Amino acid sequence: MKTSAITIIIIFISIFVGSCASKTSVPGQGVETYPQHTSQHSLDWAGTYTGTTPCADCPGIETTLTLNYDNTLRLASVYQDRDVVPFVEEGHFEWNTDGNTIILKNGKTNARQFRVGENRIFILNSDGEKIEGNLADMYILNKSQQGMSTQPEDALAKGQWKLTELDGNTIDTTKLTEAPFLKFTPKEKRINGNAGCNLFFGNYELNSDSSIHFSQIGATKRFCPNMSVEDRFLKALNETAGMKLQGNRLIFLNGDEQEMMILENQED
Repeated sequence: MKTSAITIIIIFISIFVGSCASKTSVPGQGVETYPQHTSQHSLDWAGTYTGTTPCADCPGIETTLTLNYDNTLRLASVYQDRDVVPFVEEGHFEWNTDGNTIILKNGKTNARQFRVGENRIFILNSDGEKIEGNLADMYILNKSQQGMSTQPEDALAKGQWKLTELDGNTIDTTKLTEAPFLKFTPKEKRINGNAGCNLFFGNYELNSDSSIHFSQIGATKRFCPNMSVEDRFLKALNETAGMKLQGNRLIFLNGDEQEMMILENQED
């Protein structure tokens, strides 16, 4: 009788242990899974990266790559001894299945690819592989100090944002009474600034999908000779539905994701 009881207990334990083992070894059977340790999920990758890359007929190419949390990027290239105005590529990017490489989606057949590392970016060749040889180090872009603090809320809180473009037109501040600017106070979810003549203030709400909304905007009642920029600026704030952070540039979008205005950061 004792032998039978012991045998039953051993069988029961074997079944229980086997059941537990099967639950942990078969994915998708109610067992929690966690993302792999990838650049996409583990690194603070958003920010601005700079370097001088090789050039066939000039001393080098001053390269600036800005990655944003909304999966947009801006790649600016200045050919030394040739260009003053940078050649700019902008677009959306996507991560590869391994989560360590971003691919620029700009409609071109040979999409640009970049390997994301800790505070640096590797420019890859047309086959998506690291470039080898004596010039390999020149195909690495390093994260700038300005790009180190990249959480959207932290970036917004850095100093004043000067209005540089509105409705597609460059702002000439010499024709205004005051230079228009915007300043965020994240702790209180408040904004304040100058619209070109009057001081203004209000509230804002920033969401994880980069949508942003301003509310309860008020302003002083001063009259100035040129009020058109101020009127358009305040109207654009009320119509803002989203934003893009590109290095030291802050772009506000309307509900149709069209750019309404561009501001540039001026740290205190």
